[in-house]
Amino acid sequence: MASGALVAAARPPDGAPELVFVALVPLLLALRCGGWMLAALAGGACGLIVYGVGIPSMAPVAARLQGVSSAAASGFAIVFVLYHQGQFALAAVAAGWLWRERASGEVPGASAALAVAAAWALVEWAFPQVLPWALGSLLGPLRAPRQLAALGGAHALTFFVVLVNGMFAASLLQLRTDRGRSARCALLAGLTLLAVWVGGAAAARDDGTSWPRRRVAGVQGALAAGGDLGAANARAWETYTALTRPLAGQADLIVWPESTLRALVRLNPGLRGDVQALVESLRTPLLFGAVDGDGRGGGDRNAALLVSPRPAGTEGETLQAYHKLMLVPFGEYVPAVAAWVPGWRARAELVPGAGREVMRVATDGSAAPAARGVGIGPAICVEAIVPGWFNGLVRDGAQVLVNLTDDAWFADPRVAAQHLEMTRLRAVETRRWLVRASNSGISAVIDPRGEVVASLPYGAAGTLVYEVEVRDDRTVYVRGGEWVVVVSGLIVAAQVVARWNRG
Repeated sequence: MASGALVAAARPPDGAPELVFVALVPLLLALRCGGWMLAALAGGACGLIVYGVGIPSMAPVAARLQGVSSAAASGFAIVFVLYHQGQFALAAVAAGWLWRERASGEVPGASAALAVAAAWALVEWAFPQVLPWALGSLLGPLRAPRQLAALGGAHALTFFVVLVNGMFAASLLQLRTDRGRSARCALLAGLTLLAVWVGGAAAARDDGTSWPRRRVAGVQGALAAGGDLGAANARAWETYTALTRPLAGQADLIVWPESTLRALVRLNPGLRGDVQALVESLRTPLLFGAVDGDGRGGGDRNAALLVSPRPAGTEGETLQAYHKLMLVPFGEYVPAVAAWVPGWRARAELVPGAGREVMRVATDGSAAPAARGVGIGPAICVEAIVPGWFNGLVRDGAQVLVNLTDDAWFADPRVAAQHLEMTRLRAVETRRWLVRASNSGISAVIDPRGEVVASLPYGAAGTLVYEVEVRDDRTVYVRGGEWVVVVSGLIVAAQVVARWNRG
């Protein structure tokens, strides 16, 4: 319970992220005292607190989005939490087994802490979370430690967090039996923390490379969620065009948020023409959220549409589309389990896209062939909180990252701030500038070191224009992927073999 409270106290935007380096110590001390059942209960209790803090905001959203009773929505929010706390329970069982280093009762030391860190990172990566969250993501607000994400992503941060916790716990366990060994474990924990801070600070320095720059504008309308669909679209068009027209000549790309227009723009000639006319008047590409479909019954998709100005004297296609892959349950689709709940009927069912793809914006503002132009890596809403989400896009040529989102359904500025904090690690993982356009806020520009360099406050309408670098470099994490997970698997496998040989 104490570990769960400490992890929750480390969460942004109001928490103290430094607490995460000692938050698991009470749990690891408890794991020394019992078998796998105690470990499962202790880990589950920890996870229940960590995930349970989101229940107050989750249930009302499900009720509003799908038009069901508050009781039904609360029931599914509770099921969501109970499912996800299983990740902590499983990690605790694995950690508890590795923590009890020998059958003879030898007190665990640094090697056991290393094995526990590996097991935790492995479980975190493998557990099929509905909305992915990594323990290491709590380090997002800390400039130096978060730089390790460029080496191994959020799971690398988790590995180091648990390793430090493990060595502190081992030091406490050794205190009565071997003070020398206890001191060595504490020293190793301190040296690891020092390495994280010093190494991260060094990685955060600018290497002096000069990259081309382009101006990107984010537009935030601060419109309320829901309402009549026709009236909402009319209000959105009026609001966003009014905010956008003054940006003419000020940006090389303009970004509107997720679902700005809740209409099938591609299949609506009038609306499609209005968008193209706006883009032609601005002579600037526009990336915006809308609904997309093929008109043949294949289902509607949450889409990011990029419309570019036509080159002079041409009438070619100027629209590129990305369809969201990771849909939110009870928001964009209703899982099959909902069929067991009487009266639950989905208001809307979306279908996922086919894959991730890089969009291209020509340097002259016109439509760009696939092989030319600035590469834009798009993500919609929660996709940007997934560790490594942009890696493949960067390998395919994404030079600037863009996240379209809308947290207005939560009606909670704290949730919006948490969403932003979880997104900033994607910039560090890839060393790319990330532009975030949110209808409700917080719209922001994040630099390749994870620093929020410009933002619009939650609930305020406005625009931000920022000059970002168009980069082509690749981080260790982009090139090597989840190598930390592979190494963690090898460490755990070696421990299993050693236990087997010891009998």
